[in-house]
Amino acid sequence: MAIKDRKLESSHIGMELQLLPTDTCRRLCAALPHATIIDAGPTLSRLRAIKSPEEVARMHLASRVTEKALQTAYDSVRAGSTELEFEHMLQVTLAEESAGCLWTHVAFGPKGAADIVPRETPVRPGEPLRADIGGTHRGYVCDMSRVGVLGQPKKNLSKAVDAVLVTYHAVREAVRAGVRAGDLHRLGSQTMQRNGYELFLPAVGHGIGRDVHEWPYLLSDSNDTLEAGMTIDVEIELRIEGVGCIDIEDIVLVSEDGSEPITTLAPELYIIGD
Repeated sequence: MAIKDRKLESSHIGMELQLLPTDTCRRLCAALPHATIIDAGPTLSRLRAIKSPEEVARMHLASRVTEKALQTAYDSVRAGSTELEFEHMLQVTLAEESAGCLWTHVAFGPKGAADIVPRETPVRPGEPLRADIGGTHRGYVCDMSRVGVLGQPKKNLSKAVDAVLVTYHAVREAVRAGVRAGDLHRLGSQTMQRNGYELFLPAVGHGIGRDVHEWPYLLSDSNDTLEAGMTIDVEIELRIEGVGCIDIEDIVLVSEDGSEPITTLAPELYIIGD
C-alpha cells in the first residue's frame, strides 16, 4: 500500500532478500506484479558499514550483556554439567538483562570438532568448553566466542589455544583504517601455519552491526579496505579431531591508527575451578 500510494508499483524495488521470508517475498511480488524486485542486500550492507556513535553505543551495550551471560554460564559449570544446562544459563542471563538471543553454539570436549549444537554432553576436566553466542540490544548484535576449561587444560588443548591466541592477537593488532581485508587473512593464515595448524574458517573476521554478518569480509581474495568507523568481528577458530573446537571472537571499532575494543572480556582460556 505504501509503495502504491507513492505510485512506485512499476518501479525497481530493492530488498534485503536474504532476510526476507520466502512466503513474504512471494506475497509481495503477487501484490506488485509490475514491479522489478532486486536484491539490495550487498548495497545496504556496504552503506551500513561505517557506524554512527549511537550504533556503536548500542553495540557496546549488547556486548556488556553478552559478556555477562558468558561469564555467568562459565561460573555455573560443575562436574557433570551439560551443554544444554550451559545454554540455558546463557539464555536466562540474557533474558534477565532484557537482551535478545539469536543463537547459542555450545560444544564440550571432542564433540566440538564436528558438532556445535548443545546436547546432553557432559563437561569433562581438561577438555574445551566452547561457546559462541549472539546477544542483541535494541537491534544490534554482539557475536563473540570463548573457550573455557574445568580444571587444568590437557596439553593438546593448551597447544591449540596458544596457536589461536597468537593468531587472534596478530590479526586484531593489524586492524586499522587503510589495511586490506585480504592482507589480514594472509597474516592470520601464515601465523596459524607457523604454529602448526590451518585456519578452520575461510575468513578471519567480518563486519557486524544490525546483522551478524555484514560487509566487509576478511577473506583471502578480498581487496576491500577497512575504514575508520567500521565495526569488525575478528574470529579465529580451530576444530581438531580428538580435541574439539577452539574459537576466539571479538568486536573492534576501526580507527585511523588501530582499533578500539567493543567486547572486552579477556580472550584467554577461561579457567573454572576444580
